[in-house]
This record gives sequence, C-alpha cells and structure tokens, in this order.
Amino acid sequence: MRNVLLMGVLAGLGLCAGAGAAASAKDGPVVRWHFVGTTALQGNTNASRFREVCALPSTGKMVEEALSKLASSPARLFRESLASTNVDFRPLVRPLLDDLLAQESMAESRGGGGGPAEWVVAVRLDDPHAERWKTSWTAIVAALGAAKQVESKVEGFPVWESKRDRAPSLLRLARAKDWVVLGWGQDKLGLQAEWLKRIQASGRPGAPSGDSWLELEADLQALARPLALPADVSWPRAQMTLTGRGANVRSNLRLEYAQALGLKLEPWHIPTNTVREPLVSFTALRGIHPWLAARPLAEALGLQPAPNQLFGFAQALTPFETYWAWSLPDQANALPQAALRLAGALTNHYPQFAMGQIVYLTNRAQVTWQGLPVLVPFLRPAQENDFVLAGVFPKTGGPKVSPPAPAELYAQVTGPADLVYYDWEITEQRVSAWRSLRAFYELLAKHGSPPTNSPALLWLADTNVTRQLGNAVTECSSRSPRELAAVRTSAVGLTGFELVSLAHWISNPAFPAYVPVPARVERKKPAAGQRPPPRPASGE
Repeated sequence: MRNVLLMGVLAGLGLCAGAGAAASAKDGPVVRWHFVGTTALQGNTNASRFREVCALPSTGKMVEEALSKLASSPARLFRESLASTNVDFRPLVRPLLDDLLAQESMAESRGGGGGPAEWVVAVRLDDPHAERWKTSWTAIVAALGAAKQVESKVEGFPVWESKRDRAPSLLRLARAKDWVVLGWGQDKLGLQAEWLKRIQASGRPGAPSGDSWLELEADLQALARPLALPADVSWPRAQMTLTGRGANVRSNLRLEYAQALGLKLEPWHIPTNTVREPLVSFTALRGIHPWLAARPLAEALGLQPAPNQLFGFAQALTPFETYWAWSLPDQANALPQAALRLAGALTNHYPQFAMGQIVYLTNRAQVTWQGLPVLVPFLRPAQENDFVLAGVFPKTGGPKVSPPAPAELYAQVTGPADLVYYDWEITEQRVSAWRSLRAFYELLAKHGSPPTNSPALLWLADTNVTRQLGNAVTECSSRSPRELAAVRTSAVGLTGFELVSLAHWISNPAFPAYVPVPARVERKKPAAGQRPPPRPASGE
C-alpha cells in the first residue's frame, strides 16, 4: 500500500527537481526503485499479515484517498509550469497510478553535472494500457507548456518527444516491447536511451531483483531540498529492500555516509531497575554523544555531558506511559539548572511550545512542566543513581514496584558487538499510544485536528487492521565507520509511530506535501454595546 505512495511522490519530486533543483549525486543515482507490482504478489504466500491488511475494506479506502490526492497534486506542485490553470489532472493521472501499483515498474534519476536531474520511469504494460499512458502523457506535457510531440525512433523503438522553454526542457515517451518508458530532463535523455538499449538486448530495462518485492535507493543529501529535510544534517545514501518472510515483512536498510560517523560503541549500561513490566516497547541506542552534543537545545539546557546511550520504554496501562532514560552525572546541580533554563530554551528554539510554567520540585528533585492540558512532562532521577527518567505523565500512588524486564530482552541488545540501535514493540498497542500522543502534540503546537472522517485515520482505528500488526523488531548495526545496516521484521513494514505518521500525512489536505493546519481560533463575542472587531482583510 505504501509502495505506490513512495514511488508516486518521488516521481513527482523528480519533476520538481527537474524544474530547478540541482542534483548532487556523482557516484550513483539520486533515486532508483524496482517494484514487482501487486499483480505478481497475488500468488505469494509470504507476509500473510500484510496481505490480510491489504485485503481489508478500510485499507482500500485509505489507498483510494492517497491515490486521489496524488492524482490532483500536479495542479499544486507544478502550478508555475502549467500552460493553463484550468487543467484537471485527476482523470489523466489516476489510472496511471493504478497501473504503477499493479504492474512491475522501475525508475532511476541521475544528476546532470550540477544541473537538473534526468529521470526515466519504465512500466510493464499490455497494449491497451500502454495506449492509455500515451494519451495521458500527451495531455500532461501539453498542460506543462511543451510543444507538439514529434515522433521518431531511439534504439529502434518509437518515441514521442516534446520540448519546452524551461526545465525539464525535454520530455519523451517510448514504447519498447512490453514496456512504456518515460523520460524527462534537460536537453538530452541519455539515461532513457541506455534503458532502451537494455530492453532491445534483454527485454528488460534492468536486472530482476531476486525475491525482493521492492528495492529503493535514494541519495538523501541530493533530495534534502525537495523533501524539506533539515539542512544542518549530513544525509546518507540509503538502500532499502522489502521481502516477504513467512507471516511477516522483512525490511533491510543500508545507510552510507560521506564522512565517518565517529560512533563510540561503549559497553551497554542499561537501567534495568528503571525499565519495568508490563512492557509494550523497548528501545536502546548508543554512539549518540557527537550528535547530541551538537544540538542547540542540549547545550541550552546545560545537560552536559551529553549522553552516549539512550533508552526508551513504554508500558501497557495508559498511552502516556512512554519514558526515556539516560545517564546524567551531578544530578543535584544539573536538574535545578535545567529547570531554570528550560523556559528560555523553548522560547528560543521551539517558541510554539513556550507555555505553562517550568518548576523544580525540591522534595522530589524533579523538573516539572506545569500548566499544559492533561500532560505533565517531567525529568527526575531514575531508580539507578546515575540515570534520569523523562516522560509526559509521572506515575503516582506509592512505591509499588512492578517486575523487571526479562533477561532475554536485554540479551538481544548486549549480544551483538556492533549493535547501535535496537527497538522492539507490540505495534497494535503502540499505534494506540502514538495516536493519543500525536493528538496532544497537535494541541500544544496549536495545529488543527485532521478531519475525523479521513479514511487514513479511520484505517488506523480499524481493529481488523491493528490486530494483525503483531510485534516489530528493528536492529541497526555499524558495518564500517561510514556505514550502518538495519533489518526489521514486522507485519506491514512499519512501526506504530511510522503508521500514525503515515496516516496523518495522507490525511493532510496538502498531501503529498505536509502543511500543518492552523488551529481554529474562536472569535469572542463583543460585550453589550460594543462593536465587533473588524475582520482581517483578505490575505492577512
């Protein structure tokens, strides 16, 4: 379900990149994917939970919401390139998205020597569907202000080519055996010609991908601008595969960085007295000191030295029982200083959350953020002397201690010598918790609530979906000073946090972009005898 979203969004971003963003990749593609298509998966017996979820009516409605929004998005994404603002892209694009979901597809984008990237997309189609693509493509390139198509041949295959006076300046469709091959770029389309040559020689634009359902490669540094990623992060090249394994989906991810990460993998020091049952998730992370020490908020709070290990866990009783623990020396001085600095740090770095009152409770040695709706974020000493515990709602009711976590859980963390990150969760329960926490985040950030009738949000509320989610386990290891490798076993490929984020993304009115919706402000009624305040002028 998410594969076609990923491919459609990346292809759209490719057109945006071709319209002005420079590609920086030199040693590999900016983006490359291969998806076998849902038609090829119909006889596959693996990933039974994933197939159960995909077959549900609520999933179909969620996918329809996403595809319908994607089909109408060109009018927003490419409005500066349109020859006319009256073009309705939905009937042109929507059937093509169905084909991308159902049929085998491949795509690649490469840099243009510092200029706009070249893109090529190939879809395996029969003749009727190929003719539909040609008709829609002709209408789309005309709407983008391109000149009338000229028919010619490349590598012996018929092609229909259009030019326009802005990037991407060249747009071309080819029919090559049982493939439709689209290409767009600046002045020349050498990558598309290379793919057509492969099809002429072997019948395929690229080699098959073994038993993987989806292969995706992306240079995140080159895509940082169109994806609106933070500019102060050095983003890696990412390679991901998804494959069915028994009842689950197996996800493999490789991250290659331009420079050494400088990870210091000290022996694990887990706060076993603090992490207690009934657990529904456990997270362990190490080697993070260099990154945390460079964060402005950590420095502003004076919580130094920045920790090198971080542990998170959640318990089952309420959605607010999500906690984080880390080592903090000299707590007697560090916690009161954090209480004094937190209000100013929020104002400077996260002004949307500058509300309520930060106090230090001396009888508990606890930093408490008071005055928020329902939530009471806190930071206090943990059960271990050298650890602190942070959460959004402190427990009350006495010193009763629940059982410790099983030793088998910690063995998953302490066993591999190169392990950097470990996360286990019961995804159904974490979806419920993250839905509640996300609602409070939107409230504090003064964002409007997403539409309650959104099929994507109703999908996550469907117990027929959530009961299939089972456990998700993610392990990430250091393979070299510049390389991380992660593997995940899960029901649908995503964790609870990622599923909630996906649902909110799809439900956002700006999808495939994401623009927070401002909260509605109630206008106060004027007192008796007073005139109402003037309404703001249009555009204010």
